[in-house]
Amino acid sequence: MSRSFSVDSQSKGSISMPHAWTVDLSKLEMSALWRYWRHFNLVDAVPNPSKEQLVDVVQRHFMSQ
Repeated sequence: MSRSFSVDSQSKGSISMPHAWTVDLSKLEMSALWRYWRHFNLVDAVPNPSKEQLVDVVQRHFMSQ
């Protein structure tokens, strides 16, 4: 007896993601934020940013991707 596998039309193609997903980058440690900053060569006028400032810059960049 042969069984066929059928896939409904909604599951073919790409997976749709909810648009309301958010990422809370403030939960990252400073070292991770700095690695992200350096990896993407982010520049800012603040020479020694606080964690809040660093999160803001990283969050804006992350959301633009």
